[in-house]
Amino acid sequence: MPLTFSAVALRAIRCATTSAVLLCAAVVSAQAQSLRLAWDPPPGDVAVSYVVERGTSAGTYTITYPVEAGATSLTLTDLTAGKKYFFIVRTVDAKGVRSAPSNEISAVVKAADDGSGGGGEDTDSGGDDGTDDSETEPEPPPPPPPLVLTISSEAALRKALASPRSNVVYQLATGTYRLTRPIVLTGGVQDVTIRSRTGRAADVTLLGPPATVADPQPSAVVAREITRLTLAEVTLRTAAGYAVTLGDGVHQPKLQGVRFIDNGQFVQSLLHKNGRGASGGLIEGCSFDFVGAAVDLPPGIDIRGGSGWVLRGNRFKDTKPLTRVQFGPAIVAWEGSRGTLVERNVFINSTREIVLGLGDRSPDQHSRGVVRNNMIVRKAMTGSRGPAISVLDSPETLVLHNTMLLAGTSAVAVEYAHPDSQMVVILNNLADAAISGRDSAGAIINRNILNANASMFVAPSRGDLRLRPDFARTVIDTGLFINAIVPTDAEGDLRPQGAAPDVGADEVVR
Repeated sequence: MPLTFSAVALRAIRCATTSAVLLCAAVVSAQAQSLRLAWDPPPGDVAVSYVVERGTSAGTYTITYPVEAGATSLTLTDLTAGKKYFFIVRTVDAKGVRSAPSNEISAVVKAADDGSGGGGEDTDSGGDDGTDDSETEPEPPPPPPPLVLTISSEAALRKALASPRSNVVYQLATGTYRLTRPIVLTGGVQDVTIRSRTGRAADVTLLGPPATVADPQPSAVVAREITRLTLAEVTLRTAAGYAVTLGDGVHQPKLQGVRFIDNGQFVQSLLHKNGRGASGGLIEGCSFDFVGAAVDLPPGIDIRGGSGWVLRGNRFKDTKPLTRVQFGPAIVAWEGSRGTLVERNVFINSTREIVLGLGDRSPDQHSRGVVRNNMIVRKAMTGSRGPAISVLDSPETLVLHNTMLLAGTSAVAVEYAHPDSQMVVILNNLADAAISGRDSAGAIINRNILNANASMFVAPSRGDLRLRPDFARTVIDTGLFINAIVPTDAEGDLRPQGAAPDVGADEVVR
């Protein structure tokens, strides 16, 4: 259930979980420029202390507060009025090992008033909490609307983006734009949007530039030093290199409703000069079509050093999979990435679909990822394509409620590996292959069903792995309750619909 906040005391919210690593936290009171957090201890008589982590963007936490053993609350007084904060809490055992994170909560603290006792923290609660809303602060004025410019040719597009401006929408008229060289956006600007004028990706196609001796693998779109770049509702195809390359100084990029048709190199987000990568990225509602042949098994989406990325509701498909595998991982987040959320995606005949981390290194290749509600299907006799989900040097990562029908292309559906891959949680997954660990990695594994077959699902060849109730009775109502972490299924239906959650990505609606 969603958490809400108010300036009066709230009950601590409890959640039924299956292990001590899944905690719940809730704000129980707030005062002007301060906040008191409270949480439930893990079940059982477990001696632990805690750490509360704080950040100013979802999934990214930069400040840590230690909390002594036995205490289950913390009052924070070092907060800035008007700023939104995000919090999680973790247990710390006697050896100093931290648990996976609790649910995330957020709050905006108001400034202190003239001493009459007002102030406190903004609330999203819709109930009557007994407070007087007549003295709440007025809403800030809305930001100015963006300037909208219509582009109708490749030359005009290149000219306009040679010096991009902040808070501008570049809408592309219907047509095909043949790029003679990469479109490069840079200049320290923010809130730049490129989209089709009609809102349909099929109406605008950007053809990638040709390879040259100087640049044998040019990208179609290259961005540097831009905050909140949005690319939406266009088609990108036939790029010799990555269709989109996000370079130094790019943060909070969004790719929404874009269709990529390419030889397996779709999006690459590179490390920045400071050794970190882009934060707050979103890839949502896009389609990725693998075509042709590739060299050196390129990854489809390659995120390096990124924090707080969300990859949601996308579709990956190889319409003509070959026995000799042509493409690398569909999604890989590594080189220090953290907090990646991969959910509600559909993969059809792709390879090593979701990889968090890679080879063993220090610091970790990845940490604190969540992989949930994904549907993965492969065609039989299309070569050895590796595990569907890989947790490699990625501690505190959750793999929950995914469905994987691999048809003999891999003996392993989910793998976890390397010594630092500890506190991995693998629950309520449905597959036709094994779950396997190695290299002294540690995981909590429970209530996964690993004997799935095609008859259980509506239309596997189309990626539709919704359950057929008459053929999937062993799956329905047999999962563990982890609703605080996975409250809905791949289609957004609430869990559970029956006595317990269904195993896999689909919850049968009663």
